[in-house]
Amino acid sequence: MWPSRNRSSGWPATPWPTLLARHLADPARYPRERAEADFHNQARVNAMRMHNAASYGAARLSPGELEMFQAGPMAYQHYSATTAVCGDALLTPDGHKLAPASDALTHRVTYLEQATRYLDTIEADQRLLAVAL
Repeated sequence: MWPSRNRSSGWPATPWPTLLARHLADPARYPRERAEADFHNQARVNAMRMHNAASYGAARLSPGELEMFQAGPMAYQHYSATTAVCGDALLTPDGHKLAPASDALTHRVTYLEQATRYLDTIEADQRLLAVAL
């Protein structure tokens, strides 16, 4: 499941944010339904979904994390671990918000870099609060 190439086409699968951006740029020529079908019809996405059908609990893979999954097992492991710690956004005591600029992988990784660097600077006795919305 970890090879860098999609078996059916020889190329990595196209991530959802790329297809969504294509749809948003020209909804008449590329309807959302077609973008969704194009995403879900990729061999790599179906492999992830099949893994999820056979797995329970924390072993599930998110097709929304396709780009990171395609980066390899170590990258996916680090991404999952830092996301578990940093979440989707971080609000500092002075009101500054750290968050990805978009769902694109590069923006999510930039946020995780910033958030982990920030967390490295806090005092050992400082309290952290996690909120799930």
